[in-house]
Amino acid sequence: MRRVTNDGCLNAHVAGWLLVEKRRAAKGDRHDALGRYNSATPGIKEAYQDLLERRRRQLFGDAAIPAARADGTAPGAAR
Repeated sequence: MRRVTNDGCLNAHVAGWLLVEKRRAAKGDRHDALGRYNSATPGIKEAYQDLLERRRRQLFGDAAIPAARADGTAPGAAR
């Protein structure tokens, strides 16, 4: 656990792995997966989802985020 805390590269790798696992548990639902990444407790999960949505709107306005393709890559991204 110390390496995960102190090694930025390992920390990012583990965070990515956790998010992939949460997305599997959420059956591909990105919004649900992001909430589950923080907590599976409904009230806490929903508060985190609301926070993420507010931050997204601050950064990007009302622009929609394109859905990922089945292989996990974003539309327009090189394969």
